[in-house]
Amino acid sequence: MGEHRSDACTTEILADQGSRPDLLTTAERTELTQLRKGMAELRKANEILKAASVLFAKELDQPRTRQTR
Repeated sequence: MGEHRSDACTTEILADQGSRPDLLTTAERTELTQLRKGMAELRKANEILKAASVLFAKELDQPRTRQTR
């Protein structure tokens, strides 16, 4: 098990040094993780807004009765 961890660290170091341009650097992986989290939050917010717009549209479509005094 320790051998795999060491290989991962070595690969990470090589990527960070630019020796392995085919791999993401630590900074790039961190940014990618943050971007993915941000996208998930935006998708969730978009779903909430869609649901709210449907709800408001239904309320607007209901006939209104005028109250008399």
